[in-house]
Amino acid sequence: MPIIAAFNSKGGSAKSTAILVLGDALARQGASVSIIDTDPQASLAIWRERAKTSTIQVVRSTSSTSIHRVIREESARSAWVLIDMAGFTSDMRPAVMSRTDLVIVPMQASPEDARLAATALEYIASDCETLDRTIRTRILWARTVPKMIQRVERKILDQMAAANIPAFETHLNERSAFRAMFLEGAPLAEVDQSQFNGVPKAIENADRLASEVASFFLPMEQAA
Repeated sequence: MPIIAAFNSKGGSAKSTAILVLGDALARQGASVSIIDTDPQASLAIWRERAKTSTIQVVRSTSSTSIHRVIREESARSAWVLIDMAGFTSDMRPAVMSRTDLVIVPMQASPEDARLAATALEYIASDCETLDRTIRTRILWARTVPKMIQRVERKILDQMAAANIPAFETHLNERSAFRAMFLEGAPLAEVDQSQFNGVPKAIENADRLASEVASFFLPMEQAA
C-alpha cells in the first residue's frame, strides 16, 4: 500500500492542505484512505472531527516510539496512507522516512520557500544515506494562480528545473474552496458553492493531482 508523506517546516507551505486535498480526491474515487497527522497544529485531526461525512480515517500520532506501529496499522486498514509530517527536527522524521514511498515537498514560488524547500531536500537526502534506501521526492508548487505565473515565480520554477529537482506537473492552485474545506469541516465536494466560488475547478485540480500521484503506483481505477 502506498505511503506518502508531505514534508516542509515552513508555515503556510500548504503541507496540510496538500495532504487533505490528495486524500479527499482519492477517497472520492472510492479508495480507502488513512491520514496520519503528526503536525503539532493537528489541522487534519481537527478537520476530521468536523467532517462527519468523510470516509477518510485520520489518526493523530505525536510519538516517535509508536509511529512505526501506527503506520503499520493504517497500512493494513487502507489502500493509501498519507502522512502530514512535523518539522525538520522532529524525532519522528527518520521513522517516517524509513517507511514512506514518496515524499511531497509543497512550496510556493518565493525565495523563502525555495530556501526552506532546499533544506527539506537536504534532510531527505541525509535520511536516504542513513537508511540506505532511495525515497522518491517531488516538489509540489502550491498556491499558484492558473495561467498567471509571475516573473519571480517563473524564475524560481526555472531555477528548480535547471537544478534537476523533480516536481509534479500539476500545481496545487490557489482556490478558496481548498481553504473552505478546513473552514467548513467538509469534503471538497460538499463545500457550499453558494458561499465559495470555484468548487468544480478545485475538484478538477484535486483530481488531476491525485491522478498524477497515483501514476507512481497504479492506475486510479485500481486505487480502491
